[in-house]
Amino acid sequence: MEIFCDEAGFTGNNLLDHNQPFFAYASVAISPCDARAIVDEARKIGNVQMRELKSEALLKRPMRARAKRAITFILKSLDDRFSVLCSDKDYALASKFFEYIFEPVLAANSSIFYSSNFHRFIANLLYVAFKAQSSSAYQIMRNFQAFVEQKKEPNLNHFLPHPLPGHRGGADPLAPIAAFARAHHRLIATELNRLRGHDWMGAWLLDLTETSLYRLLCNWGERFESLEVYCDEALPLKDSGQFFQVMIGRKDKQHVNLGGRTIPLTFNLKKPIELVKSVDHPGVQLADVVAGVAAFILRNPGDSDSEKWQTLYNGRIAPDSMFPDSSHVDLNRKEPCINGAVLFELAQRAKKGTDPLGGMAAFYSAAEATYSSYVRLQMKRTHSGTESEN
Repeated sequence: MEIFCDEAGFTGNNLLDHNQPFFAYASVAISPCDARAIVDEARKIGNVQMRELKSEALLKRPMRARAKRAITFILKSLDDRFSVLCSDKDYALASKFFEYIFEPVLAANSSIFYSSNFHRFIANLLYVAFKAQSSSAYQIMRNFQAFVEQKKEPNLNHFLPHPLPGHRGGADPLAPIAAFARAHHRLIATELNRLRGHDWMGAWLLDLTETSLYRLLCNWGERFESLEVYCDEALPLKDSGQFFQVMIGRKDKQHVNLGGRTIPLTFNLKKPIELVKSVDHPGVQLADVVAGVAAFILRNPGDSDSEKWQTLYNGRIAPDSMFPDSSHVDLNRKEPCINGAVLFELAQRAKKGTDPLGGMAAFYSAAEATYSSYVRLQMKRTHSGTESEN
């Protein structure tokens, strides 16, 4: 099956470009003949005079009625033949923070943390604080992005100065994160330099293009026996050919269970991925429209056109899309409370210079066993406070 791909909202390593807060990577499973037929009809409906369909032109404000009809026609015609992976870039950066700061330290036994959604706890904690305009979260996010992009030896002291700035009203909830990173700075910097050494990924450590394409192709690989993939020319993909080479002719199916979901890890490429000019490939033009409209919907919630088109994306948004979920930091829930205790424990061990992984399974078990007692204590305090008020 031919798969055509394109993106919207590309800003490379700069995930904090708030002119384009969302990234959408779209894939369309369609034959070149069917793609040409849909594009030709959409051009007639939208009265498109330019050489190719472009979402940017169709979505110009104020949108003409004909352009809207062309977009609706494309989405309805594609039906279940498209899938798009979307990312809130601020949250994506917070997730990358866990990947590059926590993962190198916890790698030897990372499964225990992932199975408890500790990675989501850290990412959502950073994201929520950042959106609440916490000065420490702002500095961590800004400096982390600069830290990863540094061409010279990264300096963690510049990334996380001590103490964190500007927090008022008690202990900064992000202080344990800073303490953990500062204590393990040598290992973190070593791993980052190792990643930079790969020609095919070193320049794009924060970019979302390659990982988005990979996840989409894994999902298509569950549906089709083999894939022929054509992507619009993109700088990160020009450097990542080696990453996808291992999937050529690969017929085995590998999966991993994570967070209660079975996730595919492999797919079968019939030949190397081709980077092509969209003007020559109607399928890529369709992927451009799918990605551009997805980004438009995310940027314009409540817009009447967004609401109409959003229904056509139901079931088409890849489950690997990156959006925040505040339930992962809701301390009225068991799991976030336990993860908060784990973060505090990791920070304390970091300050003392002790093993971050030793006995962590037992610590998780103890935290879970004492959670009921913690809830009863909190309820007792709340009840006592109510009685005193009366």
